[in-house]
Amino acid sequence: MTTRKRPGAPVARLEASVVADHIEAAEEPARSRLRVLRDAIRKVAPNPAERIAYGLATWHEGENLAHLGASTQSVGVYPGAAAIVAFADELSASKTTKGAIQLPHDARLPVALVARITRWCVAQAKLRPATTTAAQTKTKKTKATTATTTLRLPRSGP
Repeated sequence: MTTRKRPGAPVARLEASVVADHIEAAEEPARSRLRVLRDAIRKVAPNPAERIAYGLATWHEGENLAHLGASTQSVGVYPGAAAIVAFADELSASKTTKGAIQLPHDARLPVALVARITRWCVAQAKLRPATTTAAQTKTKKTKATTATTTLRLPRSGP
């Protein structure tokens, strides 16, 4: 999480500026393509926090909704595996992996499709319960560890 650099500065605004700086640091043509995709995501998902996660520009609202990244050959949109499955027909012309869409620099950006996918991700996030906190996760791990039994193996040898 980004800490406040100026007293009284809202953290959300600082995080958004970190994302903007991250995008501005990209080389062209990735930079302009990332700007277009960021604008499309912000139009359909105006409330999520913008931040850097996994080295990618990220939109988060209770969970990560989407990530954007860039390489010398393409920009990547990372909406997660469920979104790739849900939009498989529309993504058939794009190169995809389990949770990513690769958009080559020499191809048209499917901005409307990215907006629809992001809108779908926002709707899905609202259907799920809020993610657990770190303290809740630690409690679950502790209970799971204490509930396990030790397996005793027979001794080998004389």
